[in-house]
Amino acid sequence: MRGIAAIALALAFLLPVLALSAFNASSNALEAKAQNGALAFEGMRGTDLSFKSAVESALRDTRAPTRREAVALAALRLRSLELLFEKDSRVQVWFGSATRQELDGLPKKMLSEGAPLKCGNCWDLDATGLDWENAPLPLAAALLDYQNGGILVSRNGANLFKAPPPIAGEAGFGLSYYDGSRAAVYFVTEGYP
Repeated sequence: MRGIAAIALALAFLLPVLALSAFNASSNALEAKAQNGALAFEGMRGTDLSFKSAVESALRDTRAPTRREAVALAALRLRSLELLFEKDSRVQVWFGSATRQELDGLPKKMLSEGAPLKCGNCWDLDATGLDWENAPLPLAAALLDYQNGGILVSRNGANLFKAPPPIAGEAGFGLSYYDGSRAAVYFVTEGYP
C-alpha cells in the first residue's frame, strides 16, 4: 500500500511540473513561429522598400540631350534592375498597366499557380518597340517621361512610339514576390518618384 501511495504522491507532484513544462514548450514554439512569421513579413517589406528605392535610383539623375534619349536611358537602367532582382527565383519584375482589382488578385493567383506572375497587360523590361523613325526603343519608355530635368513614371512616354502598348487602369513598374507560402505585389505608379 505504501508503494502505491508513494507512486500516487510522486505523480501528484510530477504531473503539474510536466504540464507546466509542456505548456512552456508549446508557448516557446508558438513564439518562435510568430517571430519567424514577423521576420518573413519584414523580409517581404524589405523587398518592397528595396524595389522602390532601386527604381527611384534608376530614374534619378538620368539626363540626356533629348527626351527620347533620357527615357531610353532610364528604361535601360530599369532593365538592369530587373536582371539584378530576378537573380532571386522568387521574384519577377515587370511594367505595364492593370486595374486595382487585378493587382489585388495577383498574389492569390500566384499562390494557386505556384510562381511569381505579372499582370495580363504587362511585359518584361527587355521588351522593345519602335519609335516614329522605326528605331528600336525599350518598351518600358512608354511609362516614363522627362519633365523639369528629371524622369518620372508617366504614361506620357507612350507618344514616343508608333504603336504604343495598351495602357489602361493603373500604369507603372511592378515586382511580384512568391516564396511557396506567401505572395505579394509591389507596384510603383505614375508620378513616382
